[in-house]
Amino acid sequence: MNFQEFSAFKEEIAAERDLARFDCMNPFKAMQFLKTEFTPHAARSSDDVLDIWADTMGMQNERGIALASGGVRQSLTALFNIYSAQNTEVWLPEDVYPFYWDTALSAGLTPRSFPTLPSPDFSALNQAADQSVMLITNPISPLGRHLNAQETAEIKTWLSGAKDRRVILDTVYAYTRGFDAHSLDLYSTGQCIIAHSLSKAWLERGVFGVLLAPEQDRAACKARLNAPDAAACASAHSALAQQVTLADKQQAAFTREWARLTPAIKRIDPNFTAPNTGYFTAINADYRDALDKHNSLIIPASVFGSRRKDVSIVSCLYDIAR
Repeated sequence: MNFQEFSAFKEEIAAERDLARFDCMNPFKAMQFLKTEFTPHAARSSDDVLDIWADTMGMQNERGIALASGGVRQSLTALFNIYSAQNTEVWLPEDVYPFYWDTALSAGLTPRSFPTLPSPDFSALNQAADQSVMLITNPISPLGRHLNAQETAEIKTWLSGAKDRRVILDTVYAYTRGFDAHSLDLYSTGQCIIAHSLSKAWLERGVFGVLLAPEQDRAACKARLNAPDAAACASAHSALAQQVTLADKQQAAFTREWARLTPAIKRIDPNFTAPNTGYFTAINADYRDALDKHNSLIIPASVFGSRRKDVSIVSCLYDIAR
């Protein structure tokens, strides 16, 4: 069942039954109550936004190095087009977002895959070419946690196998003002690209993205990226300047809601532990069993591309949205 099929299914079943809902995946709607009205500053340049972004994220050393884009999707589209032109081998998680695969295929790539459910398995990358790139989200979608020390070490070992290898970290789900230690550790290798945006943490969808790339990759990336226009820069600068704690406030709301929902989710998966970041996570349950036995609507892992029947996804957003 893909996203479109699940959307139709949940509307049909929700019309028939009063369900416990763990299926909302729209933070732009659910978290809008935390946004304050603000008047965008006068037109700003992308360099102005990059400066305040660097201050907000604790990345002052990257001032003058970070590149602006229209968001993570535009950043990844640019990267995939670069890799296609370079005949670089691309490895993608098989169970995160169809967007990655659609975009890579549109760029003329033939991606190879590795699983992230129920936990990341990088063993397939032992077959990777010397000139190859892997992409992973951090925090890991849809697990609701950051890369751990062992996973970070595995990626670093893989990178060290060839100087032309790269890892791309899609950090759009980082609800923090700053990157976690493992992201920074990977970035310090000089073989890591970090893609970030204001989409989730500042609820500025498709407005402004930031790409951090190794020095030797920067010129090619800059040539492919489209800098946001003045209106987008004004909105992004205003969001960072006037709603500096919005990421923290959202994460605090998620944490409270997970605590409230945990007893209900434990009835579906007794081993459930609330995620330490973000609004969705994986549980060990079949979505059909959750529906039939617990009258609860959860998200099948197939929506994320996984073939696993024993894993599903739960979100804490539904009642927040209400």
